[in-house]
Amino acid sequence: MDQLEFRDFVKANQNKIFRFAMRLVNREEEAKDIVQDVLIKIWDRREEIPKIENIDGWMFTVTRNLCIDRIRARKDHLDVHSQVQVVDKSDTPHDMTSKSQLMTMMRKLIDEMPEKQKMVIQLRDIDGLSYDEIAGTLNIPLAQVKVNLHRARLSLKEKIIKLGLYGQL
Repeated sequence: MDQLEFRDFVKANQNKIFRFAMRLVNREEEAKDIVQDVLIKIWDRREEIPKIENIDGWMFTVTRNLCIDRIRARKDHLDVHSQVQVVDKSDTPHDMTSKSQLMTMMRKLIDEMPEKQKMVIQLRDIDGLSYDEIAGTLNIPLAQVKVNLHRARLSLKEKIIKLGLYGQL
């Protein structure tokens, strides 16, 4: 991988890495630092990249491991974080506020899930990884990915219904 290929790789992947890191560490500056660390690791191993069968899985595994190291180092609880939202130009200020509140509630509900469910729903429904990629990233069997995702979605649906938000999302 030369400098131009690396630049293209960074452009294509840095937002995915950031979103994943942000989901795990819930701190923007820390997530940005982790992205830089991941990219440095990728650059350092650039000669091995063509040999890596699942680059996304490897990249997310490195990101996850760095996040876990950071969380262990600070030894405190995760808090609700902000996330970039898509804004429809036709939205009124009221619509934008409602969407923002709903997104905050969704993030809070996801953050309350068990760690594996939270990571699986993040990787599948937010980052768009395949089941196989998730299994490789989290080092868990494919069946466990499917079970965790099913449970996470079911739990989320039940909580949304209980809160009276069903149909608003």
